Amino acid sequence: LKEGWGSISLPLLFGTNGSETLMVEAYVWTKTGYERLVDAVPVQVVPAPIVLPPDKVLRVSKTMMEFEYHGELEISPTAAVYQHWEGEQWAVPLQSVLVGFKEVMATMYGGQILRIDVFDPLFVQTMRVAITTDQFSSIEHETLAFSAVSRLYVEERRTGRGFVVDSKQQVTVSAQDGILVFTDPQGKAWEFTERVYIWSDPDGMIQIDSFQRGVGRRFYPKYRGHFEITLEGEDRFLVINEVSLEEYLYQVVPSEMPVSWPLEALKAQAVAARTYAVAQAIHSRQGSRGYHVDDSTSSQVYNNQLEAERAKQAIDATRGQILVKQDGTIGSTYFHSTSAGVSMDSAEVWYDRTIISYDKDSPWFRWQFSLSGAELTHMIQNTLPLQSVGEVEDLVIVTRDDAGRVTALDIVGTTGTVRIEGEFNIRSIIRPSRKYTGGSDVVLKRNGDSLFNQELLPSACFAVEMTRNEQGKITRITFLGGGSGHGLGMSQWGAKGMAEAAHDYKSILAVYYQDTHLITHSERLRY
Repeated sequence: LKEGWGSISLPLLFGTNGSETLMVEAYVWTKTGYERLVDAVPVQVVPAPIVLPPDKVLRVSKTMMEFEYHGELEISPTAAVYQHWEGEQWAVPLQSVLVGFKEVMATMYGGQILRIDVFDPLFVQTMRVAITTDQFSSIEHETLAFSAVSRLYVEERRTGRGFVVDSKQQVTVSAQDGILVFTDPQGKAWEFTERVYIWSDPDGMIQIDSFQRGVGRRFYPKYRGHFEITLEGEDRFLVINEVSLEEYLYQVVPSEMPVSWPLEALKAQAVAARTYAVAQAIHSRQGSRGYHVDDSTSSQVYNNQLEAERAKQAIDATRGQILVKQDGTIGSTYFHSTSAGVSMDSAEVWYDRTIISYDKDSPWFRWQFSLSGAELTHMIQNTLPLQSVGEVEDLVIVTRDDAGRVTALDIVGTTGTVRIEGEFNIRSIIRPSRKYTGGSDVVLKRNGDSLFNQELLPSACFAVEMTRNEQGKITRITFLGGGSGHGLGMSQWGAKGMAEAAHDYKSILAVYYQDTHLITHSERLRY
């Protein structure tokens, strides 16, 4: 050893009998061939980190990760995360650890996760869908009844307790005082406090019997994959359906687009829906609650129509295909029913102008409805949150975007003026339904038919015409609009029209999602 070298740090592996310190002695061999003690210091015993076996991630937030078998573990603020793939390893942010990943290894120290190693491939293989209650009203259930299409298995995974359900037999579940209570077909009550799994024989499905789905034709929904049921407070629970990405689309595409439409339109819908699903899984906005999307219009509608062979054909023909931007990140693939196809401030010009558009055959291409002045005021009083403008004297369209959607609307009243900004906020204020207007049925006339009492304004592409009395008060207001939905991304009726005009699905996607290109989602994405 030479003077000025300073200290030398060496890792030590040792076993102890519980002592809090060890005396460490350092020796060197001298030139004359004997050992010489150079130092002896007490060393604090530090427990070694514990590397847990790879496990599946069920929930994840900035501070917590729940595993299928390891349970809930706290994440250190300085935890490092590494992705392993094809012989490579590189650092990634915590948000890259997705709910549903199955091969995730945690290194623990002092009761916290210090390091996370992800061995899953860098693409989304399964979707975790929160199943809502009747009429898609809530993701939190009070009771649920389900039955076996084929044999079902019910198991509290961490304890192994459970039972088997034969074909066509029914089970009910409720939450009581923080306990999940399952009643089996023989009437026996099973109490569980941990996450409960429900799965079927291969190619089997799980049927929910406590509510129906469907527009027009109603049915008891059947689900592929498996269910996970977890407590949500003392008397509520969540139902999460985990299913493969492609099988998830089997129940999305027919719920979002009529299966009688051209196959190329259905293919475009399949790619848009797949891209949207993968983006939601990557961003994991609901990762702390254990799911990627729900089954309502808050995400994209799932299992509100029966599976159909034409939809499966479109999904299988585009298997794995998603849209990405030029920088390799996933694209935004919103879609809506119908585009208005025009941007005008004058109601007369708006409604009467002939527009060449692939959306023109949609019943939503043009629509209108009228309210009395009293109905208008009553509606605004019911829908304007926490504010009052008195009697409505005027509606002033302040701004529109390039697509013609109203993005700022002034509501002028006898006691003040309120500005409403944002497409969805405006549609939530103008609700053409007697529930809000307090009058008779509100008739919304569309291309070829009429609808009654709509819960939401069809779109923010509209203009208004007003009739006033001698005192200047509104006696009648007519809303003249076009389109249905938020107006972002692909118009489904537009896709139908393009397909009928012999455009293939790639051409349709290129029109609605410019500056993107197709890849297979198993290729590496930039997160």
